[in-house]
Amino acid sequence: MALHQIILIGDRMETIWLGVKEFHPDVVHLLYSDAVADAYIPMLGMLPNTVTAHQYHIDPFDVQKVMLLCESIRERLSPSDRLMYNLTEGTKVSAAAAMKVADKYSDEVVYYSQEGEVINLRNFDRRPVAARVSNREFLELFGNELDSYNTASQMLPLDVVTAAEVKSFIEKNTVLYHRIQKYYRKTYLGRIENLPERFVIEHPGRVEIVTSGGSLSIKNKGKLLFSSAHNLATRLFFTGRWWEVLVSDKVYRWDLSRRSDKSGSEVWRNVQFLIPGTGRTKNELDIMVNEGIRLLFIECKSGYISQENIYKIYSTKVTYGGDHSIGVLVSYYPLEESIKTKCEDLRIRYFAPETEAERCKALDRLPVWLDKVARQIEL
Repeated sequence: MALHQIILIGDRMETIWLGVKEFHPDVVHLLYSDAVADAYIPMLGMLPNTVTAHQYHIDPFDVQKVMLLCESIRERLSPSDRLMYNLTEGTKVSAAAAMKVADKYSDEVVYYSQEGEVINLRNFDRRPVAARVSNREFLELFGNELDSYNTASQMLPLDVVTAAEVKSFIEKNTVLYHRIQKYYRKTYLGRIENLPERFVIEHPGRVEIVTSGGSLSIKNKGKLLFSSAHNLATRLFFTGRWWEVLVSDKVYRWDLSRRSDKSGSEVWRNVQFLIPGTGRTKNELDIMVNEGIRLLFIECKSGYISQENIYKIYSTKVTYGGDHSIGVLVSYYPLEESIKTKCEDLRIRYFAPETEAERCKALDRLPVWLDKVARQIEL
């Protein structure tokens, strides 16, 4: 006895993959239109060797032909074979046509909701999706090639403590911090590899900075204001990574808190992809969170934000997780109205303090805010 699945192809590959992972079909019949003719190709390469795939080009608005195709697929089955439909994707017209044939023979029909449920359209039973799409599977489904990443679970407590110390320094010495950063960009072109082990900013007051071995100390007029022996201190301070570390820590703890099975947490940091055929990397992602049925892409910004940054977040989420995934901007500073508008135009969620006075403690509100974002559904 073989299980056959008739699957309507649409933009969301994850619902197709969930159906394969949950029900383990022996044969899949993929009905695709011109609009999605290339979308499902990466998924074909992910199918187990035990699964046979048949592909059928359809006019998604031709009811009679879609019905005839479903009938012909069914006619070729052995008496002991079982047929089910996954009608989550495709047009409403093609779904209605397939449903009519399914009704005729009382075949199983499933639909994956955006709330993370699988609905049996024969008896309307609903249950949580048992399978999940891993981070790697999400990326492969959209034809992307992973180069490298770190997991949030790999962060050391010392990383988080040092990042918090940098944040504290900035908030107590804001003018001095901007002065140091300006000198860094002007003198060393904003490149961490150009920094010497020691340098001095003379005017308007002497500032001595030591970066030996990645550690960092800062003296202003002879007074020690910052000191960390951590070998990532210099990088955290000068590149803005301190903010990414603090946000990653908050996101990881939030993700763990909402899961009964902690092993299901997948929070990745510093994700890089390969440009096909070149061996070069592209598009580093700050944080990627697995929501089971979609991905959450978080861009962390501790400084100036341009509209190009917002376009990048939008492009990232569509390219690597599909339009159903969510792009998020987490800013240390309040946002300009033009940036808020651009986020809203592109359906990018943004988290930022409303005023300068709020920025020191704003990050504490992130978990509650993420709960609200996770409950929102993309329409």
